[in-house]
Amino acid sequence: MKGLRAIRTAAQITQQQLAEKLSLTQAAIGHYEKGRRQPKLSEARRLVTVLNELGAECTLDEVFPPEGEEDAQAA
Repeated sequence: MKGLRAIRTAAQITQQQLAEKLSLTQAAIGHYEKGRRQPKLSEARRLVTVLNELGAECTLDEVFPPEGEEDAQAA
């Protein structure tokens, strides 16, 4: 999930800070960022809400681009 990492780092939020706000582990955030795991939709929405609370100003589609769009943006 390159969108998640890009947005998190642009907002100067650490994986640990995000994880603590979500009651997750830092490793879980790392797995989401590397695409090893996919959060359930409810968790993805919570993640976006917390990012926005921390000043990131993002949407669900920016953090988790629909399948195929992430590859198109990289080209």
